[in-house]
Amino acid sequence: MSYLFAGCCQLKNVDLSSLNTKNITNMSNMFSICSKLANIDLSSFNTKNVTDISYLFLNCSTDLSSFNTKNVTDISNMFSICSKLTNINLSSFDTKNAIDMSYMFYNCSNLININLSSFETQNATNMSNMFEGCLKLNLVKINNISLNVIKILIDTNANIIDQFGNNISKNNYLNNNISINSYNNNYINSFNNNMMNNNNIN
Repeated sequence: MSYLFAGCCQLKNVDLSSLNTKNITNMSNMFSICSKLANIDLSSFNTKNVTDISYLFLNCSTDLSSFNTKNVTDISNMFSICSKLTNINLSSFDTKNAIDMSYMFYNCSNLININLSSFETQNATNMSNMFEGCLKLNLVKINNISLNVIKILIDTNANIIDQFGNNISKNNYLNNNISINSYNNNYINSFNNNMMNNNNIN
């Protein structure tokens, strides 16, 4: 199913409700360069066996709340050059098996808010240039995420909010005051009070 609609630059709407995807493993480049695609419903997509979604929405955007990504290993360039993308909620994404996350949001020049609260990066070996060109990135919500990703995010100068509602500053990172253990121990008492107050990304 890779490259199925790739290059359909005039495509604005598509009905995928009858498409059977239960045995599909490769969806790479499926909608790449569909730059005018404004409305797409993927709620019927069965993606439990999909392992490759790289370049899936290159230069376009859509709602991914129903996506099953538990077996995905390659999500590189998934949203590259999605210049119209301003907000994205990936809180339903299961990334524990993801190996390649490089250039995932490359040149999303108008991306302002992003929810990565479900992201797990313990198996990721390539996260290079993950947020390169995200010049307007302002608010990022994270949870169980590696310090390497935090460093990448800090380089964007975005406001990074952890699962306990704490803002992770560049100074704290540079002074080695941030650790996974500090998430589990030092901030646990403030979780209930702060989580709702800082839930700015829906």
